[in-house]
Amino acid sequence: MRKALDIMVLLFMLTALAFGLIGCDGNADQAKPEESEDVPQEPTSMDAFVIEETTLKELTDYGKTLGSIVLPDTITTIGEYAFEDCTNLTSITIPSSVTEIGKGAFQGCSGLINITIPNSVTKIGNWTFADCTSLASVTILNGVTEIGYEAFFCCYSLTNITIPDTVTTIGEYAFEFCNSLTSITIPAGITSIGESTFKDCTGLISVTIPDSVTVIGQKAFYRCEKLTSITIPSSVTEIDNYTFEGCDNLTAVTYTGSIEQWYAIGYVAPSTADITCTDGKAVFIIGKGTDDISVYGLTPYGEANCTEIVIPDGITSIGDWAFEDCTDLTSVTIPESVTSIGDYAFAGCTSLTSVTIPNSVTEIGKSAFSGCTVLDNITIPDSVTKIGNWTFSDCTSLTDIYVNQAKSTLLDSASVTKGCTIH
Repeated sequence: MRKALDIMVLLFMLTALAFGLIGCDGNADQAKPEESEDVPQEPTSMDAFVIEETTLKELTDYGKTLGSIVLPDTITTIGEYAFEDCTNLTSITIPSSVTEIGKGAFQGCSGLINITIPNSVTKIGNWTFADCTSLASVTILNGVTEIGYEAFFCCYSLTNITIPDTVTTIGEYAFEFCNSLTSITIPAGITSIGESTFKDCTGLISVTIPDSVTVIGQKAFYRCEKLTSITIPSSVTEIDNYTFEGCDNLTAVTYTGSIEQWYAIGYVAPSTADITCTDGKAVFIIGKGTDDISVYGLTPYGEANCTEIVIPDGITSIGDWAFEDCTDLTSVTIPESVTSIGDYAFAGCTSLTSVTIPNSVTEIGKSAFSGCTVLDNITIPDSVTKIGNWTFSDCTSLTDIYVNQAKSTLLDSASVTKGCTIH
């Protein structure tokens, strides 16, 4: 019996040791509670945003540290100034669930490089991307109808932007100081180019204006220094003050309407004289017809400042009144492409001393050179078949007209000032 009891005690001790109930010192261990440690959790993407219902209101402090962000597709609205001055942000993906981007939403995101606006968005608000100084490329998909006031103001690095035909409104100052923008195609739905829309786009070389545009606002292309030519469609009925002022390299304005339409715009009136003539370069108003290309005249500053004019090759006619009363004009070179000189084309050019009429000209309009008081000689080529009345009337210094005798009958008595000899 004693031996059996010893065996039972031995078995108990062995079992206790096996299960850790007795320590190495022979004493039973007390049960020890497990120690708990606070392990920090990694933030998730949702920790980057402050969201109210379906509107992203702003970024958290953690969100502001991120360089790349993919917005969740539960968001329908990016709130006003939501990402303002998030300078670490370089790229963002906007889901098609978003229908509205609030004003100033990305203003001052100076690290943002490119962005695509999905076709679910209908409006880019005021100042949305203003001062995004690294933004180089913007793709706006079909769906957007409005680009707001100063939407891309001071986006100095912007070189490429795609504006869809769904856009019908571009706000004033929308692209002001986009210095790297070299070309822009204005969509066909636009009817008005607002005040200072492309002001100080100093790298802008090419602009396409659709025939839907009726108004070009004040300073719309002010100081676009690299712009050398522009075509204005006949749909335009209003061009405001200073539209092209400071475009020092602009040498040709092509207008697709008639001269009567151009004058109706009132753009050539002194009060709206916008285009400067610098370094003696003539700034022409050129009209494209179905069969010819006409010089309609000089812009007002050209009339006042240009002394020597070389009409571009390819011009087929010099329009009526084209250079009338250009009192500083001393000489003009007419290319072989010109076939007609319009009525009063050089009338009142009181400083004109030299003009060469090429052998391509077949018609000289009435009073074409009347009042050219210092012009002393002129040669009429054999190609001329028609000379209007009073062509050289009041040319008080004109002493010699050189013309084929067979053509001399084309000159009426009023066309020749007393004392002039026909050779």
